[in-house]
Amino acid sequence: MFLQSAASGTALGLLLLVAGDASAGSSPYLGPIPYLSAADSPFDTKTFGFCIETFEDGTFDVPGASGDGSVVGPSTLTDSVDADDGSIDGSGQQGHSYFNGGGTITITFDSNRTGGLPTEVGIVWTDGGLAAPVTFEAFGPTGTSLGLYGPFEHADLSNNGETAEDRFYGVTDGSGVSKIVVSNTGGGIEVDHLQLDRCIVCGDTNFDLDVTASDALFALKTSVGSQTCMLCVCDANDNATVSVSDALAILRKSVGIDVTLNCPSCFL
Repeated sequence: MFLQSAASGTALGLLLLVAGDASAGSSPYLGPIPYLSAADSPFDTKTFGFCIETFEDGTFDVPGASGDGSVVGPSTLTDSVDADDGSIDGSGQQGHSYFNGGGTITITFDSNRTGGLPTEVGIVWTDGGLAAPVTFEAFGPTGTSLGLYGPFEHADLSNNGETAEDRFYGVTDGSGVSKIVVSNTGGGIEVDHLQLDRCIVCGDTNFDLDVTASDALFALKTSVGSQTCMLCVCDANDNATVSVSDALAILRKSVGIDVTLNCPSCFL
């Protein structure tokens, strides 16, 4: 599930904590920042093409990305971002999270994804081994590590969905981020709110990471001049215009017909 929200002013003041011997201003890393809702992201989440995967629809929908975990919850052991259940109440049990029993989660980005590699990536660590230190690492476009960040000690002594320990980790690199790895030294690991820029799905007019009949209708309205849609979203055959044929292709995609949508890039 896609979520978009304004950035928190208080979080902006906590952007950069540097691990090891990296000097302020030279580290690409952000965090760890306390995080209870999307408003706590240090990124400008209103930027065109920025998305936040909350996992609240039970699926991993980020285009051109893959992970080695699974979506879990709700349950007494789930630790979702606090606000995902509709209120900030100190518990993440009623939401969804992304889990790996091995204590490490790796998210990989395909360089051939629409818009290319993201340049801003963040993820929220929500639970892991009891009091286990947490590390974060990102990799550039050639697979070279940008450095190991951490370890940081903010995990509590419980696995019952408490959210005060939740922390945002992020990275910014203009050349592109090909992979991130977040891990703790013991137990399994849960993360949530994977977020990144350059996150566009061709045909997805409302930016919810899903192509539906309502997207096709929006494209159709654009083709007759009653709505406006960017070519990189609605020009499904990449012919420099939005027409009825684009709307039809999007509609076919929405009902599961094997159709390739070929929008031009939003990021040249």
